[in-house]
Amino acid sequence: MKVVSGISPWRNAQTVRSARQLCLRAERKWRKTQLHVHCDIYKERIRNYHLTLKHAREAFFADVINKNINNARALFATVDRITNPPVTLPPEFQCIAACNQFSSVVSNTIYKHSAVTGGLNTGSPITFPEEDEDPRVSEDTTSPKGIWGFLKGVAGNPVVRNVLNKTKHSVESMITTLDPGMAPYIKSGGDIDIVVASDKDMSVQAVREAFQEVFGMATVTGEPSQSNIAPQPVGYAAGAKGAQERIDGLRRAGVIHEKQPVVALENFIAELFPEKWFDIGCLILEDPGHGICVEVFTQATPLTLEHIQQAHSLTPPDYSLRWSGLVVTVGEILERSLPNISRTDWHKSVTGLSQHHIIQCAAKVLAGLYKQQLLPWTE
Repeated sequence: MKVVSGISPWRNAQTVRSARQLCLRAERKWRKTQLHVHCDIYKERIRNYHLTLKHAREAFFADVINKNINNARALFATVDRITNPPVTLPPEFQCIAACNQFSSVVSNTIYKHSAVTGGLNTGSPITFPEEDEDPRVSEDTTSPKGIWGFLKGVAGNPVVRNVLNKTKHSVESMITTLDPGMAPYIKSGGDIDIVVASDKDMSVQAVREAFQEVFGMATVTGEPSQSNIAPQPVGYAAGAKGAQERIDGLRRAGVIHEKQPVVALENFIAELFPEKWFDIGCLILEDPGHGICVEVFTQATPLTLEHIQQAHSLTPPDYSLRWSGLVVTVGEILERSLPNISRTDWHKSVTGLSQHHIIQCAAKVLAGLYKQQLLPWTE
């Protein structure tokens, strides 16, 4: 059995991702206002997204063909690996008779469980129409017989409901395992709509996974935002100010609704003990609609005094933002000083734990506190 895993490569194109961001932004605007004009804009964004996706797919396969123009075997193998869909059903389930036999086994199992827990008074087991039957004619949705009568009869049974819930979670787990890119779509929705004041995929994804784990369903998107402090904030106050300025910047620019819940993140360094410095992240959630503001911090990552001194020496004494921090970040210093280290995720190389995981852990605490403060509004 061939299985296609991972997200389609052309979906990672920058034009496709930008078009998707515009779709999400238009959808969020329409859900807030419920105006027809915003609904039309949302539909237009969806059409543009599918057109952009089509062009990206065509460009991707054109590139594949150009790269393998002189190697037919590699060309067809590549195209077959990308386009061949997975087999969704085993051969023994690909005929009507086998489906009826399988459904009878499932139905009898459910009936046996129901006899123990109180019984079900429903009609016949699930059956599929034979080849010569027209389901539009033979099916009677008001009768207790057939599939609809069966589903109506078992829907309220606790045992069956538990089985259906487990099946739903199993299917979702299977889909996200085969295609990890589907997880944000499956768990998006519900009443929780969060905007992250960042356009970094790592930060947005970490917050999204945390909120979807706490709330089950949540829509989390990112919007670029800047703070008016030094690139490397120093001290708790500077870190909190940077995160708050990112939120205020989005609201001033009118990018988000005035009551839109926003999460902002700002990393800073602090001297917690004499000559012992640490990198810490400040996460702030602001929900004006419910009057909620929550602030948490990530775990502290130790830094060497030598690297901190280098960052201080590279910052001019007359630097205009010297009151808030340094002109170069710790990540830049580590990238220059140590081999095979990237400024974007130096935590993984230094501590063995990625920044994504560090942010996700703090975001789970943030989401949990937010959920607790939302309870009086939902009861």
